[in-house]
Amino acid sequence: MEKISVKCIALVLIVAIVVGAVVWYVKPAPPSVELPGKGLRFDFVTNGSPGDPYWAVVKKGVDDAAALLGVEAHFHFAPGDIPKQVQDFEEAIAAGADGICCCVVDLEAFDDCFQEAIDKGIAVAQFICADEEWIEKGVPYIGFSLYESGRLLAQYFVEHGLIKDGDDVLISAEVWATYAVDRREGFLDVLNETGITVNVHLLETTDDMATAEKRITEFLAAHPEIDVAIGCGGITTERTTVSVQSIGKQPGEIKVGGFDLLPETVEGIKNGYCQVSVMGQQYLNGFYAVLSLYHQVKYEFKMPNISFGWACVDSTNVAEVEKYIEQHIK
Repeated sequence: MEKISVKCIALVLIVAIVVGAVVWYVKPAPPSVELPGKGLRFDFVTNGSPGDPYWAVVKKGVDDAAALLGVEAHFHFAPGDIPKQVQDFEEAIAAGADGICCCVVDLEAFDDCFQEAIDKGIAVAQFICADEEWIEKGVPYIGFSLYESGRLLAQYFVEHGLIKDGDDVLISAEVWATYAVDRREGFLDVLNETGITVNVHLLETTDDMATAEKRITEFLAAHPEIDVAIGCGGITTERTTVSVQSIGKQPGEIKVGGFDLLPETVEGIKNGYCQVSVMGQQYLNGFYAVLSLYHQVKYEFKMPNISFGWACVDSTNVAEVEKYIEQHIK
């Protein structure tokens, strides 16, 4: 028997490789899987700003859930502009949305929109801020109690000795908005219940970041008697943290607290210029808002109100959540 040459072996290997490659590339592609939400349109009507880090996290939650289901998601911004937000709601109805979720920052402005959507068979929900009357009528709310979050912040201040009888307290926010009213009432109710009387200074800041910082800085500079400064929203908490530093105060000289974990708030917690912030879980608000609408449309099943646990973030635990903040999911 003749010996098989090296050239023959090499030729056989080359042929095998070529044949294998051809078989690999011409094999049938796996069947595509149609996502369950394909063809559905959901609109999210907010008072937020596209430049607001808080709303960027909400939108990421919406986008991630929409991508998983194959839903077409339209996210609307109307920075502090209620008439524009109402217009966005009306346009979503006219565009044939299958579901609409609204951040209800005004207790009367959206009543007609909700009723029209319901009459037309459009799934509706509320997130971030809600109207209790619509909850009672069966419109689900995705988000925690804003009033209770205000109480939680006050309890932290009381338990940690950050506020005392006779203190001057600055509370800044869009003073008319439901989130600000509820949080402010929760905060002050706890002080009243514990017998702490304070002098409240209420400051309107608008939803614009630059305007908020300017107004807070000017107020603090003109009122050196301020002992405690509370922001009722993410922007005002962050801008208060920055303002305290810009007027030359030392860490803790003015006790700062508020809500959400915007970048400068996190830095303030780390360097002592912000004592505590209540984490709002806004990513989950956006994510589960999509799921709530989906279940209504797909199965005619209304999910109950979805509430998330909140937590006070301070210097003892900020490092545990910081990596998630960087990923825009907290």
